[in-house]
Amino acid sequence: MIDLAGRLKPVSLVFFFCLAAGILTGFLLPDLRSFLFPAALCCVITCLLRSGRCALFTAVLFLGIWLIQTDQYTPAAPGHISEYLDSDKFTITGRVDEFVRTAGSRKWTVVSCTGITLPGGGSVPVTGRLRFTVYGKMVEPLRIYDRIRFHSRIKSIRNFQNPGRFDYEQHMKFRGISGKAYSQAGKLIILPGNSTASAWNNMIRKIGQVRDDFSRMVADVTERSAAGTIISVLVTGKKELIARDTRDIFSKAGMSHLLAISGLHMSILALLFYSIIRLALFF
Repeated sequence: MIDLAGRLKPVSLVFFFCLAAGILTGFLLPDLRSFLFPAALCCVITCLLRSGRCALFTAVLFLGIWLIQTDQYTPAAPGHISEYLDSDKFTITGRVDEFVRTAGSRKWTVVSCTGITLPGGGSVPVTGRLRFTVYGKMVEPLRIYDRIRFHSRIKSIRNFQNPGRFDYEQHMKFRGISGKAYSQAGKLIILPGNSTASAWNNMIRKIGQVRDDFSRMVADVTERSAAGTIISVLVTGKKELIARDTRDIFSKAGMSHLLAISGLHMSILALLFYSIIRLALFF
């Protein structure tokens, strides 16, 4: 028998590999939930009779299976927005949950649904998240934590069928997004009382406003040049601003990671805080 714990030090590495193996097993075999608890109980009891350390590692393995199975394969609760996929158009009320991204006249974000009005006129509370896209120029900007109402058909998220495709459907599932909805800018209603009482939420809204203002300032100063767009993307992480041709150039050069929020942004943030602290100590 291979002494895995003896070969891998520290022991936390063994915990990591056991947890990762459990998550991978639960992801690849989604039908394990029915016998997961009996199997885990039998394995832990058997291991306890032989080795307490082995029992602990086995428990971590099944913990990984349970975590991924609970997160990905638990049926939606009653009143979930997924009950209304691929049917009629509905009037949906919700809250913007993420920063709004913009590309040309198109904006998209994630909306946490709170209510839905049925075609017959009745309104019911719902839960769940949708990827929401707005087409056209908006008079009032759409911001994170805005409460909105729109009329749309809710479409399922499906993958393209080309070989080697990105598993977009699973990606959205990991993010807790159940469907897609669309609206024209003129038909989107931003409800009053958008600002929240939470200081944290207000700070997040302010950060989003600062990002937008900085992007507009850079675009104006650089006359909307490609170099200015790259600077804005590197500082704010708003990858949707960059043109497809420029993105392809970065990809072919193997430098597309620079456009993501990565160590570069953490370094900029660290430098900013370091400068602020230095100034505070100086004065």
